[in-house]
Amino acid sequence: TGPQGITGATGIQGPAGTASVSQYAHIRTAQHNGVYHGDLVILQDNIVIQGTEISHTKGEPFITLAPGDYLVNYRVTACPYRECNRYQNLRIALQVNNLMYPGGTANATSVWMAAVDMAGTTIVSENTSPFGLGIVNYSGIMVHFSDISITVVKLN
Repeated sequence: TGPQGITGATGIQGPAGTASVSQYAHIRTAQHNGVYHGDLVILQDNIVIQGTEISHTKGEPFITLAPGDYLVNYRVTACPYRECNRYQNLRIALQVNNLMYPGGTANATSVWMAAVDMAGTTIVSENTSPFGLGIVNYSGIMVHFSDISITVVKLN
């Protein structure tokens, strides 16, 4: 083969692509005291909600989602409320349509009522229209929660 020739002129720019993620939300609550076992954590502040398939009313525990697949990241800081042994296991879970979602739990052990961080990531796939998503206390005791945040991104 012979030597390579000179590079030709740059072609015209193609059309702009579409955004790969257009439906997402980030919701948080600074503090929610006294959440009983089995109760949902209240979600206060809609930091951002983009698109029409994810909705949330400030002060409500459920995020409403259209059918589809969603990436969900959640985190809380938790501290037992009074009823605490030396070691207290704390647990939160994602709840979808009033049922604990498989793979959507986080656990931590509090020592002498110390605050602990719990976080998780999962993909929620649901065909029910519409469906509710929330964070529930499954610790078996009353818990104080702070620095609660949940981010939801529609994947399809």
